Amino acid sequence: MFRCMVRVAVLLSLTGAVGVFVGTAAKAEKLKLKLKWSQEFAKSVDWYARTSAGVVVVRSGKSLVGLDEVEGSELWILPEVEPSGWERGGVDVWAQRGRNIVEVPGMGVLLLNRVKFPGDKEGRLVAINLLNGKKLWEQEQLDDLMTAVPLYKSGELVLVTRRLEKKRFTEEIIAAAAVSTQVPLVGFFMTPYPYHFEFLRMDVATGKAKWSTEYNRLFTPGTARVRVTDEQVLLYFGNRLMGSLSLESGRLLWEDGEKSSGSVRYTLPMTWEKGKLIYSSEYLRAVDPGTQKEIWSLEDLGKVTGIVVRDGVAIALGENRMAAADIESGKERWRTKTHGHTSNLVWDRRADTLIYVDGKGLHTVEAATGKAVQDIPLRAESWPWQVRQASRETVVTIAAGEVCAYNLKTGNKVASEGKLKSFFRADAHMDNWPMPEDGEELEGMTRLPSTKDEWDALRKTSILDADTLKSLEEIAANGEFLEGFETGTETQETNGSIRTITKLWWIDPQTNEEVEITPAALHHDLDRRVGLVFAVNGHQIWSATIATAQGAPNGKPADE
Repeated sequence: MFRCMVRVAVLLSLTGAVGVFVGTAAKAEKLKLKLKWSQEFAKSVDWYARTSAGVVVVRSGKSLVGLDEVEGSELWILPEVEPSGWERGGVDVWAQRGRNIVEVPGMGVLLLNRVKFPGDKEGRLVAINLLNGKKLWEQEQLDDLMTAVPLYKSGELVLVTRRLEKKRFTEEIIAAAAVSTQVPLVGFFMTPYPYHFEFLRMDVATGKAKWSTEYNRLFTPGTARVRVTDEQVLLYFGNRLMGSLSLESGRLLWEDGEKSSGSVRYTLPMTWEKGKLIYSSEYLRAVDPGTQKEIWSLEDLGKVTGIVVRDGVAIALGENRMAAADIESGKERWRTKTHGHTSNLVWDRRADTLIYVDGKGLHTVEAATGKAVQDIPLRAESWPWQVRQASRETVVTIAAGEVCAYNLKTGNKVASEGKLKSFFRADAHMDNWPMPEDGEELEGMTRLPSTKDEWDALRKTSILDADTLKSLEEIAANGEFLEGFETGTETQETNGSIRTITKLWWIDPQTNEEVEITPAALHHDLDRRVGLVFAVNGHQIWSATIATAQGAPNGKPADE
């Protein structure tokens, strides 16, 4: 099949010169990659991360630096800031970007945990202004900081940390050592260590704590979501355990689900609508969040892998069946058969269709009736576990060994690339524990405001200026189709060595075609909101613009 694709190979020297080779086919517009800015540091750049405030945070040697994302100018520098300790195996607690450094999205506040400034004897939790680097407040340090969940209406946040259960961990290592002389070293790094979740509610502006509590259950590593309602803090762990704590006091209200060890399964969404908490615990259920009483359920679906809640309807995708129920009454609206190995579930709000993958391929069905619209057989090396809509006509499927794109109207495969290395969200902010080496996780731990009341409240408490908040609001409302991917494909050279070819790419929402660039550097990042790509060359971090021949950032959605 002939494809209209743009391929760009990029070379960048430390002098800042950019050489660009562009190959195009048919009517594809040529891309221009032009150096926007570069910054040189005395020490090698360990990592960097973009924030919702448009500030790039860079770690170089002992310094932490804030750069303007668009201009590259230095906004602030903390010349000597060190982690206050080391983890098991002698790992620096700041070695991974995002580890113990969390942004409060939309607030303009960056939290640095387990940190020492010159003269400090003990590690601290410090809040700084993202725009100027000035210290706002400091408190006693916490254990590993997982995330910060904003309470936009009150100007507060809930901090979530994980505390290693050292005694239990030591017992496991000793037990492993008794089995084999080879186990201790392996176990030290690989044993699923036990920990407790700790929650702390505090004021963003002052750091004053309202309450702190420890979740009285021992966990092993697994996927988790934390969400906050007007009255509760909800912990959803491994798609198995739902725990509810009082937002007012922090005390445990109720639990539901298995109490077993962790899970690395992709975390399902949990939603509260019309006074009901909707989530999966072996099956889809709606409960009264105050009493835990089950109001209605959707059962006999098999393992649930996808949930969509929209327009008064809850839809659950399982490996045996998919079904929809009225949220208010629980009455089942429709049910259809699926064929195992199901992915997540995506709602195309414009077409009012549902998109998913099962053992027979890629499907779209009418959200109102469950009737099939399109069935596309997949030609894939490994079966997808995740589907993301990349344009109005195109979806991207993510499997263990490859990432592909399909046109929903024609059924044609638009792109076939290697293993996913990084994912770049439109609403990037430092919110993961830890963030991946490159890019953002597929889903953020925290969110920007979702209601008018929350946005109005944020404008009164945020450090950010009105223009920045306006741009964030536009991203929250219209940020779809601005995602990007980084994939790597292994190739064998003539001498027998194996090398990996890394590509950054996305689907142009106007043409539904793949756009691909290959920067010759390390640690890439991509911000399609402003048409910039970032990379590191040793001591240097640089940014380049990605534009069409007309000069506009490539890949932005057409106006409604």
